[in-house]
Amino acid sequence: MIGVYITLEYKLFSDIMIIKISSISFKTIDDFLEFYVPSKKMRYLLFQNQWIKIDGNYIRRNQLLVGENLEIKIYPSYIDIIPNDQAECGIEIIYEDPFLVIVNKPSGILVHDDGGTKINLQKMLDSYYKKNGITVHPLHRLDRETTGLVTFSKSPVFQPLFDKMIVDKRIHRKYLAIVDSIVPKEKRYVFTDRIGRNRHDSTKMVVTKSGMEAKTLAVSLGSFSNLSLLKCTLYTGRTHQIRVHLSFHGMPIINDQLYGKKNSFIKEMGLFGNELSFIHPITEETIHLRCTLAKSLNAKVKLFC
Repeated sequence: MIGVYITLEYKLFSDIMIIKISSISFKTIDDFLEFYVPSKKMRYLLFQNQWIKIDGNYIRRNQLLVGENLEIKIYPSYIDIIPNDQAECGIEIIYEDPFLVIVNKPSGILVHDDGGTKINLQKMLDSYYKKNGITVHPLHRLDRETTGLVTFSKSPVFQPLFDKMIVDKRIHRKYLAIVDSIVPKEKRYVFTDRIGRNRHDSTKMVVTKSGMEAKTLAVSLGSFSNLSLLKCTLYTGRTHQIRVHLSFHGMPIINDQLYGKKNSFIKEMGLFGNELSFIHPITEETIHLRCTLAKSLNAKVKLFC
């Protein structure tokens, strides 16, 4: 079963996940944990802290999965995994389950702490879940000025599983980009230029042969005035990847302070991470999300189509 998600029959009680052993396709507890908890440290903690049981009895390494229920403590402690009052969060929550929360990040906010910011998306969500004993961790990021969908893990036990999902490129992200160039509708580009840090300006990335592999698909949805709207798909996740690729190929994103130039068509930078899809590694559900652009911005985007 390695590399293939399976459907687990489970229930949540307090901070415990109870899994029907009959739904598990592994013979031993170690086989099961190596698949669902890729982190050796976390697997060690599960045994060391006795956070894992079969039918109420603590278990040892390499024990056969024989019994009715496998019990795993997946949260430090909590009152309610999903708080009732989302208004307290201050961020639009697009999707939430006991394991993940996906939010619509506004422009101007970092996803996580860079050592110098008082407010960031992770701190806002941590404050929201603080009374529940839950600390969230971002699975991927967006640039400060980019708006769009960002996924956070809520359970430290399954955090490594979701991290592996990112490494294995099983989360698919799509963006809308407004660029300062006329690109014929349905024109398609595949950019594979390698991207690395700018040696002369550490805040910037550049196309360079010594950089890391990067791949972006861009398709034109139409033009308006001297601008075009592109739908971009990331196949890798390099810093500023879409911004660098489009600028390098003569299609800079409007209002991009690093790689483009100012344009009065809209106030914000013209890059929006509005679409995200993946197969949930625990529920096996196909998750396909699309966030709605602000009304004024959506009206501008419609001019291209």
